[in-house]
Amino acid sequence: MCVRNSFYALVVSLLISSCVSDGSKDVIKNYNNDKVKLDVRNQMNGNLKGFGIWQDKNGAVIKKFTVEVNGSWEGDKGVIKQQFSFDNDKKDSRTWLFDVENDHSFSAIGHDIVGTAKGEQYGNVLKINYVLAVTIDGKKQNFVVEDWTYAVNDKSLISVLTL
Repeated sequence: MCVRNSFYALVVSLLISSCVSDGSKDVIKNYNNDKVKLDVRNQMNGNLKGFGIWQDKNGAVIKKFTVEVNGSWEGDKGVIKQQFSFDNDKKDSRTWLFDVENDHSFSAIGHDIVGTAKGEQYGNVLKINYVLAVTIDGKKQNFVVEDWTYAVNDKSLISVLTL
């Protein structure tokens, strides 16, 4: 019970923090001194499990999900495969091709991503912005996504995605 309450408190904290902004593009740099370090080349190498939510711009939760991640790297180039299980019993997958430019910047492409996603990482956090192409009722729709991922430890992540 205590672990569950702590998890919910963490998710609520993340939701609140994702909705509050000082107007700066550099908010992610505030995480640089966190004890847990997230480097996409290390954290997303091998198998790990993540938990997350999709929220709208007002912070309302649209979907909850778990994700199984498998990543492999050759230097600064990586392939990250994700298997999603959503709270409505739907499944989805995504394969990313990552290119790390330096310790704080990376880009990525994916089969359902329009153009190139741009990301940055500091401390225990990575943020990636992209346009996700989704087919709904036979029509392709594009959604602008801001995707924040928080490393809890070496093998677990929490993601907050905002449409």
